[in-house]
Order: sequence, then structure tokens, then C-alpha cells
Amino acid sequence: MAKAKPITDIEPDGSALDSIALVLRTRLKEMCDLREQALNFDDPAGVHDMRVASRRFRSALKDFTPYLDTRRVRSSAREIKLIARALGRVRDHDVAILALHELADEAPVEVAPGIRCFAAYRKAPLEEARIKLAPVLSSENLAQLQVRLEQALHSGRPATKNVETTYRQVASATIADRLTAFEDLSSSLYRPLKVKPLHKLRLAAKNLRYAMDLFEPIWMQTDGSSFKAFSKKVAAMQGSLGKVHDCDVWIDEFGEEARDRTKVVVDFDHFATTLWLLRHFVEVRGKHISAALRQWQEWEKEGWSAKIRRGTGVPPVVPMWHGHLALR
Repeated sequence: MAKAKPITDIEPDGSALDSIALVLRTRLKEMCDLREQALNFDDPAGVHDMRVASRRFRSALKDFTPYLDTRRVRSSAREIKLIARALGRVRDHDVAILALHELADEAPVEVAPGIRCFAAYRKAPLEEARIKLAPVLSSENLAQLQVRLEQALHSGRPATKNVETTYRQVASATIADRLTAFEDLSSSLYRPLKVKPLHKLRLAAKNLRYAMDLFEPIWMQTDGSSFKAFSKKVAAMQGSLGKVHDCDVWIDEFGEEARDRTKVVVDFDHFATTLWLLRHFVEVRGKHISAALRQWQEWEKEGWSAKIRRGTGVPPVVPMWHGHLALR
């Protein structure tokens, strides 16, 4: 996976406006530079790398929206969402095909051929998703996205303004907001059979991790190693919840397949295969939810939320010029 480009010209205690512009331009260019790799379908890693880059940019845009002209940011947000979805459809099929083939290699001989057939069924929608991806990633579309971003960054300032907000204050406020959202949703772990709340918690963990990774260089000057440990803790929780989510998707899919007793497949025993897959993913889900519960227990016991808040150093601030602030 392509790593995010380090942004070294940030002034933590200087104006937030210039730093926000630098971050967003860097993250967007980083994503756009991966276009050719993403459209090279001989190597699925290209789609994955651009999808991750799109998530980084989308997360940063979301973090900084309270400090920008919300109306102008909205068009960029819609466009990047469409790009991320198109990349996601291709990536999801790539991962599913690979996962099913790997599972077939380990499965009992009586169901392995059926699992490979399910993998083969994914090839047609994969090709369709690839065909639809190309126009979404056209050079013209990406160029327009960059134009829209520049328009958002250069929108007019209000007639009057208060004391300038620093980038460090923006970072502290953002991480505090993301951490609070994660904490508020953590109770979903105590209802492990509820799929949607756990999915929301996973997204909250992802948003928190992306924010922490984005702002980590600010605190590296004083205690970078410990702040990186914070991010690793969140990443571990996100990883477990992500695996739970993957299992939930598989369970839903093969549960529906198993219910359809009218389906007749001459190549393999459809019912036996889907039932085996359903049972497999139910068992695996239990292991991952247990891991998430252990991680949350350690989180609470070791007081990671308090450590993160202390690590940011500066109390959160309410954005000034909310929805109207623009960049020089």
C-alpha cells in the first residue's frame, strides 16, 4: 500500500489557513497521481492504493470543512465520494475473488469446487465495475476536482474576523471531536449482534485514525513515539471491526443464498456450499468480535482516551467563522 507523502512545511502554531490548503492540495495530488496505476487492472494494488489515497483526502476534507466555505467544499466532497465509491466497487470484487480462492484451498473437498464457482461469478461484475471506473477517473474529471478545491480554498473572507486560529488548535479540536464520536459509539460493542451500530463504530475508528495520522507530525517534536502508539491502538481496533464488517457482508450474502432452496446448480451442491460458507463466516466473526472486545477492555483499563487528550496538548476550540472561513 502506498504511504501518504510526509508534509514537512506545516507551521503548527502559525495560521491554520495556509497549512490546511497545503494539506488538501498535497493529498489531492497524491490521489490523482495514482490514476494510471488504478487503471492498470493487471495489478489490483493500483486500485487499492488510489482508494486509500481518496480516503485520506476525503477524511482531511471532512476534518477541515468547518474552517472552509462549506457551500464550495460541498461540490468537492460529492465528487470525491463518487470516485471513492467507484474505486471501492472494483476493490471489493478483487478482494472477494482472492478471498474465496484462498478459502477454497483450505475448505473440504466436497465444497471447494462450489466456492471457486462463487469466485468465478464475481468476474462479470468486476469487469463491469472496471468499465465504469475509467470515465470516473478521466483526466478531465480529476482536473475539475482540483479546480473545485482551489475555488473552495480561495473563497472570500468575511468582512470582519477574530483572532487567527492556529493549525495546532484545529488539530486538537478535530481529534477531540473524532475521539468523542468514537467513544459515544463504543457501547455498540456490548451489542455484538447488532450490525449497523458496529459498522458506525468502525467508521468512527477509521475517522479517528486518519485524523491522528494526519496531525501526528505536530506532536512528533515533543513526544512523537507515544502519539504514534495512540494511532496504532486505534488502528488495531479498526482492523478488528473491519474484519467483523467483512464477515457481516459475507453472512448476509450467503445467508440469502442458503435461503433460496429453489436454486439448482449442476456444477456443485449449492445448498451444502452456501451453508458451509455461512457457518464459516459466523465462526470467524465470533473470533473477531472477541478480539475487539478484548481491545476495548484494554483501552478502558489503560485509559487511552485520556492519554490521547493529554497528548494533543491544547484544549479543543470551536471553529471561528464556521462555514465561511477561506484561505489566502
